[in-house]
Amino acid sequence: MATQKEKIRARLKKDYYSDLMVLAATQTRIQDNYMDVIINLSDKFSKILRDNGYIKKLEYKPKEFWNFKGKKTIYNIDGGQASVQIPTAAPFGLRVVNYKVKPGDRSPNREDLISDPYVVTDLFDPNSELFDQNDDDGLADDLKKMQDGTRIIFEAAAGLRTALGVLDWPKEGKVVPKKNDMIFLHGPMVNPAAGYEVQGTISGKKYPPYSLETYNFLLPHRKEAELPEHRDEEPLEKYRKFIPIYCEILKKIKTLDVPIYGCVERPGVAPFGPLTKQLMDRMINKRIIKNTDVYRNSRKPNDPDGMADILRKYQISDSAFFDYMLDVGEYIDPQEINKQEESKWPISQWDYEYWGLGIPKTFSTYLKVSENKKPIRIETMDVRESYNEDLNMVFHSSRLLKSYSFPVGLDIVDKLAKTPDWMKRNVRKNAIMLTLRKAMESGNKRAVAIARKIAVSSDNSFFNRPKGK
Repeated sequence: MATQKEKIRARLKKDYYSDLMVLAATQTRIQDNYMDVIINLSDKFSKILRDNGYIKKLEYKPKEFWNFKGKKTIYNIDGGQASVQIPTAAPFGLRVVNYKVKPGDRSPNREDLISDPYVVTDLFDPNSELFDQNDDDGLADDLKKMQDGTRIIFEAAAGLRTALGVLDWPKEGKVVPKKNDMIFLHGPMVNPAAGYEVQGTISGKKYPPYSLETYNFLLPHRKEAELPEHRDEEPLEKYRKFIPIYCEILKKIKTLDVPIYGCVERPGVAPFGPLTKQLMDRMINKRIIKNTDVYRNSRKPNDPDGMADILRKYQISDSAFFDYMLDVGEYIDPQEINKQEESKWPISQWDYEYWGLGIPKTFSTYLKVSENKKPIRIETMDVRESYNEDLNMVFHSSRLLKSYSFPVGLDIVDKLAKTPDWMKRNVRKNAIMLTLRKAMESGNKRAVAIARKIAVSSDNSFFNRPKGK
């Protein structure tokens, strides 16, 4: 049987890592001993994790596992957004797709699908149903933040609405998930919220409040809200913004019986990532390892680097580091991580102690499904008794698509939620043609010239070609 060091060496010989090492070696001399350094560090840390029970193991037994007979329902949620670049307008579309399935059920109700909600609006429109806007307190300068923030908050709200049983499913109507059921979100369970208190550098406008209609949709439980600010019949406008709504959604989700997990397909690339740091800091506190094993406290050139220094120097992210160490079916003991950094928090708008720390922390892990793919990051806000079995569901449902190695239900909603590029191109083309037609019908040469410039998509357009004398 291969040793852990031999397994790590074999993983580093995969084409993906080989190409990276060739590139790195041509860029800087510190990569000369890349292979030996990473193998030794991964082997060392893997042994520490295994000796202290930080690596858990799942067994792949599909015949035994897939035996639910329709008694367990899996909900899969993903949101897709579409924005079209058109001068004088900011068309924005968003839909959240929810697919539920009962493994082993042979009835017509085995599967069901709902799109809840979907929004189509113009972010420049002061009468938009999504936001409350006016000339004095309009849109933020950063429309991208508004689009991403709206997708994040609507996906979280979809998880909450599913768990509360307010969705009206096409086949079964309103269904309240049981404690034995599961809800999967495509993406992180909790996102850093500070960036969505947008302060415009041009206009000074902040992220506008959501409309009262949208606010009530996002918080269907408002009368029993966790935060008292949301219980008023006519809440203050400032509580209809991203941070207070997002905080309430996540706090409510944490109190519910049905477990909700976020599965991240494309983990972050930051070296010495948050899970590695949390693990090492925790082991320092437990005196399993020394502080000097992780952080170099000396400036003397001949003193050895700590593990954190090596990971930063060689740009090793969480997903890559755990990919070296984990075998198929193994996962890291979940670690609690606070994603709301105080240094980045908009304390002038929202008190950090109340709102920043009010957003629940996540328990994160990495699960390795296949040797051909990097591990999946899985997040939840509460580690329950069913945690090991819940991860078994992630593992087995991901193995149904061997080449993809991601829960099959999330793959389905991911495809359904996206807006195809050809559709976005056609929307833009039709809008431009309408602008040109109206300009030509007006007979105003200046209007035609402006419309023609709007139609130009690049500096290499036909209209910008050099003209002869």
